[in-house]
Parts: sequence; structure tokens; C-alpha cells
Amino acid sequence: MRDILNLFAAASGLYTNLTKCTFSPIRCSQEDLAIVNNTFPCKYLGIPLSIHKLTKAQLQPLVDKVANRLPTWKSGLINRPGRVALAKSTLAVIPVHISIAIGLPPWVFRALDKIIKGFVWCGTSSASGGNCVVAWDKVCRPTELGGLGIPNLRLQGRALRLRWNWLRRTDHDTTWVDLPEKQDAAVTQFFAASVIAEVGDGQRTLFWTDNWLRGKSIAQLAPAIFNGVPARTRNTRTVAEGLNGETWIRDIAGTRTFQLIRKFLALVDELQAIHLDPDQRDRLIWRWSSSREYTAASAYQAFFIGQVGAAGARELRPARAPPKVKFFIWLALLDRCWTNVRRHRYGLQQNDECSFCSQLQEIVGHLLLGCPFSREVWFKLLRNTVSQRLTPYSEAQLADWWCSSRKQLPKDRRKQFDSLVLLVSWELWKERNRRVFHQQGKVNITDRTGGSSAVNRAKFILSWARSPEG
Repeated sequence: MRDILNLFAAASGLYTNLTKCTFSPIRCSQEDLAIVNNTFPCKYLGIPLSIHKLTKAQLQPLVDKVANRLPTWKSGLINRPGRVALAKSTLAVIPVHISIAIGLPPWVFRALDKIIKGFVWCGTSSASGGNCVVAWDKVCRPTELGGLGIPNLRLQGRALRLRWNWLRRTDHDTTWVDLPEKQDAAVTQFFAASVIAEVGDGQRTLFWTDNWLRGKSIAQLAPAIFNGVPARTRNTRTVAEGLNGETWIRDIAGTRTFQLIRKFLALVDELQAIHLDPDQRDRLIWRWSSSREYTAASAYQAFFIGQVGAAGARELRPARAPPKVKFFIWLALLDRCWTNVRRHRYGLQQNDECSFCSQLQEIVGHLLLGCPFSREVWFKLLRNTVSQRLTPYSEAQLADWWCSSRKQLPKDRRKQFDSLVLLVSWELWKERNRRVFHQQGKVNITDRTGGSSAVNRAKFILSWARSPEG
């Protein structure tokens, strides 16, 4: 064994420190290797290796590692936007290394989500259902879809492991390409839907399963024919082999039905127009990135294709405002603020009237835009800053009014308007809280927001939101 390592060192320049090494033999006895032995599972580059499925006790250290990174007394001093930033930069990053190599079982993701969820909402290692303001699946969406951008650990792991499928098909010089691998059905199916093959010589493209014919596979174009091909042949037959002497026809077994014959004749006509180029190698194209090369980020984003985002989410992401303000607006766009209607529904107070006008129910749209008090605030501010014609109407909803109003402004003024919307909404919410919880609200609107005070506050907001020079 020492001689083998010395030969490897002489060839590669990588020398092994035997005093720090242990050997984990498979089907060998102590007499065969008179050196320090270690048993499986063992760790290599921080990843547990085992010849059997990893047990719960062997994966529990990963969960404990995430839990141990939670701040203790500091968490109570960090607001929710700060905890979200810590969750994205620290807690959600810890499982990345092991997720690249191992498909973690569902219980690990549930345990990790429980820890991160509890930290975000409560600053602790767990949170009850009443503490979670928004469903965790929505929180883990990308920001442009109305989430907070905290990674979905299950989807993130699949996106990371797609790299091995990509390298296995594109980098044929690596030594591990021909080694057997344990297939993850979800990863394999997503990879098959994510790549298109450009056929050159046809040596690297699979005839039956790859998307090489009009961007689709024969399994999609002619499923009746595909079902008659043995599984082993499906996964090994290349385009070059299939077209050579029309070998693909002999792959088809089973009963010849009228439907199969009709599809067969159409497929024959289409394949006769295919001409291979022996001087050009096949090329694999990744659907989800402009570079046509696999990236983990593009793979992760592709899992959310087809989902409908919350209205206003795309405008909120680049808006210039303090994190706590953007977090509040995010809750308002999702209608998850604790207004009087919501508090009344949960039995926390007896009435659900608006704290400003005491006329209608206090929902988010009415409180921030439709209430006479709020509309007068917006009118006075917009009249002296942007345009009074943008004053919200009584039935306006925050996302609809915000998105439609900013389109009426020149592009160079939209960022300032976005900041104005966010910060004025935040001030109105704080004024509402003063009236509800401290009975300190202003009776006369002009005392707080009218006249020169409103103009000065709006000018400060617009100047603060302006892009820094240089």
C-alpha cells in the first residue's frame, strides 16, 4: 500500500502523510492489512461515506451543526429582516457541501426547515404555527415570485446534484464517468427535461431518450413505439448506432397495432432527413441559461418555472428602502399584516373598524390607500412631489395601484416613487400602531403630514432614494 501511494506521489506530486491517514477496507481482515484500520461509515472531505444507506444517527450531526450556529442571546436583538439575512448567508449554506454529493432523506430537510423557520420568525430553534406569518413554501420562493429568497433546501440539493449528470454527459475524460452511480429519479427526470442535444456524429447522443429530434425525444414524439423498446436498449442505443442500417427498427418489439404503424411511418419519414456529420461532435445544450451551460443557479430557478408570483414582488426587490420597511411591504402585498380585521378574527379585539376613520373594516388596502385619512396624506405628498393625479382611489389595492402608477412616470423617476410608496406606507402603519396600542395618534392630519411638514418629509425621502453619484 505504501509503495502504491509513493508511485502516485511521484506521478502527481501529491504526497500522503501516512500518520494522518486511516484505511477503511472492504471485505478485508486485519491480517491482510497490518495498519491502522477504520470502519465505515467514515468521513472524507467532510462528507460521510458508507457502503450502506446512511442512518439517522449518522446524519444527525448535520442537523446539530445548523442548530449550533443559531445565535443565543443575540437573536432577541435582531429584527426579522436581519434574521432572514443570517438565515440566507449562514444557516442555509451549511448543508450545501453535503447536498452536492448525497441525496438527503426527507426527515433531514424537515428538521433543517424547522430550525431555520423558528429562527426567522421567533429567533429560536423552533416556532409554533401561530408564530409563522407566511407559509414556509412561499417564504422559500425567489424574491421575484414573492418570497424572501431563503433557499428551498430540497430543491437546492437537486439543483446541485444535477452537475454530476451534466459532467457525465459532457466531460468524457474524467476517470469516474464509467463508474456506476446511484440514480435519483427526480434529478434524472429533471435533467432529461433540461437538456437538448445538437447531433453531430451521433456518438454521444442517446437515440431513444435524448431530446435531439426537434428539441424532443422519441419517447415524447412516439410513446407507443418507445414503449415497445426494451429498457436496456433505450439507455444505451446512440443515434449513430440507431441510424446505421436502420438498427432502431429492430429495437422495437411487441404487438404491431394500427396506432403504432401510423407513428412508425411518420417517424421513418422524419429520420430519413437526418444526416450525421462525422467531423462534428455532439453537443449538449442546457435550456435554462443564456450560456447554454449548466449552472446550479439556473437549475434552481428552473424549478420555479410556471409559478405565479405575488403582484408587486418584482417592483419591491430593487426598491431603495430600509430592510424593515421592505419586509413590512412584503407582508402587506401578501395581506399578512395584523390589521384590526385579522385581530378580530383571532379574538384579540372586539371590533374590526379602521383605526383612522372608524367607518369601514381595516384591511391592508383600505388602511394604506383607501381610508380618507390615508388618501389625504397621499394627496398632500403627491401634489408637492410627483403628481396629484396619482392619488389612490377609495377602493385601491396596494400592488395594483403601485404598479399602475409607476408606469405613468418617466423611468428616471420610478425608483424615487417606489421609495416614496414604501416609506409613506410604513409611516401610515406606524401611525396606526400608535393609535391602537399607545393612543398617541394625531387628531389633525395637518399636524403630522400637512403643509410644509409633508413636503419636507417627501423631499427627504426622494433625495434619500436617489442613486448615489459615482
